[in-house]
Amino acid sequence: MGGTATEGRLSWVDFTRRNDPAHPAGAALLEEKLKKHGPPRVLCFWTKAPARVSHIYAPVIASLRQNGTLVLAQVTLNNYREMEPGIKDADRELGPLVEILGGPEHIRLRFDPIVDGYTRPEHFQKTVEVARKYGIRRIITNFLVPEYKGVGNLLAQKGFQINKPSRQRKIEILAGFLKMAGDIELAVCAESKDLILELPRLKKAACSDAEWAISLRPELEGMFSPRPSRPGCGCCYAADWGLYKNWGGYTCPHQCLYCYAK
Repeated sequence: MGGTATEGRLSWVDFTRRNDPAHPAGAALLEEKLKKHGPPRVLCFWTKAPARVSHIYAPVIASLRQNGTLVLAQVTLNNYREMEPGIKDADRELGPLVEILGGPEHIRLRFDPIVDGYTRPEHFQKTVEVARKYGIRRIITNFLVPEYKGVGNLLAQKGFQINKPSRQRKIEILAGFLKMAGDIELAVCAESKDLILELPRLKKAACSDAEWAISLRPELEGMFSPRPSRPGCGCCYAADWGLYKNWGGYTCPHQCLYCYAK
């Protein structure tokens, strides 16, 4: 692994928001990218199978941390068994990843997307229980956009009754989630930022979250450039080292029915 986290050209790398890294081909891709660019200041894994990620990437995570990279993870735990056919219960086990990343403060859970007409309170409650078990302090959530890439129609063809929630319906759902979450923070992305006016306990989320990194490594202050992708977005500039299959990448192992990338 060439270079150091300070010398590396990249400040933040997401690995990967395009296909889940819980796949042997992902390890080869990451090795290739690290050889080319060196270790970034921050590398954030995005996965629905944290047990597999911890197994596949334990050596490279140890090497990155030794080289000064802050390694984070955004872990989606929806417990949507019918909609996430490629994820086994054992894949969702979070403990090993918490350990190899250095503690729960390096992980944020995602309950994403909320699929009105399918999502039930017990789905979210299970995510809250995992957060409490491991001491994770923030859950990020977003609503499915049925029109986007026709995913609502695809779900309907598979027999799922999907609703497009009104503003009031979204407020009701999030108010219920806040009650279940208790002292665990619940955050939403730009699409739902206006709901914070109605629900002040909601936090603003950012996918590539410079504030999160700086809270763990104050010396990273000033290392990140804002790069919002839409109004209300709080993301910093980030590289994504993933590839969709139709761009030459590997097939995501999960094949979630609600996926926008299929």
